[in-house]
Amino acid sequence: MNDYISDHFWTKDEDTAYLKDFADENVYLEMPLVNLIYRMLDMAADGLPLTKVGNPTIAVIEELYPLGPKDYYWENFPRKKMTLSAIPQMAIIWDYLKYANLFRKYKGTLRLTRLGKEMKGHPKRLAHYLFYYTQEMANTSLMDSCEFTSFNNALNHVAVLLDTYGNEFRSVEFYAAKYAEVEADFAFFYETSDSLYFNSAVSCFNIRIMERFFNWMGFVEMIRSHYDKEQKKYILEQYKISPLFRKLIGINRPESKEVIPIWINNPSMMN
Repeated sequence: MNDYISDHFWTKDEDTAYLKDFADENVYLEMPLVNLIYRMLDMAADGLPLTKVGNPTIAVIEELYPLGPKDYYWENFPRKKMTLSAIPQMAIIWDYLKYANLFRKYKGTLRLTRLGKEMKGHPKRLAHYLFYYTQEMANTSLMDSCEFTSFNNALNHVAVLLDTYGNEFRSVEFYAAKYAEVEADFAFFYETSDSLYFNSAVSCFNIRIMERFFNWMGFVEMIRSHYDKEQKKYILEQYKISPLFRKLIGINRPESKEVIPIWINNPSMMN
């Protein structure tokens, strides 16, 4: 576990935002992504059955889906059977797990790796690892269709922005603009993107940071993008912090309530 200790763990002594410490480790299972994968660790200990193409079976999805992040399409347009193709959010998480080093495929089943065995039964350890891993994945262009290469997304600093402005719903454009003010790599994409219709860097920020971290962890409430008939235009996603954010996330800040200066993470510390 020491191999993963870095500022990506959001520690109280090191970071602008941090994951609070609880003696009762079950508290960390309130995060949907952590809860889902924690259950997967138990199920895979004896071998989790897979379909012929290597996907989870319907029975497995039926057990896991209620534990994790909710999928807009399944919640609003459910199909008869819970297949991976019917639940895009679940399919994306399944793809992410291919790179998480927690599981391996063996003779038609999903089993635990050495790291997975170390995480089993330890919700807090798993939560910290998923904070690190999800940020690592979000910091690449591997798992999305954005045109941008990686940009340094110190997500604990986005948490400071949410803590400062997130008591009411605000557009993802608002948070992307604030982030561009303090994060040079993202600012480059934000400032050079064609904004005739919308800034594509904002969409990338939304996917990599807001949806696939803060939403998956249950730290935000979201209003999805929609067409506003009165304004005759599309309104992008809007976010505000959830009660779980206040419960689990602590912020190091001056009493002035201003966002504290952001230290840009050194990529060499991520290994």
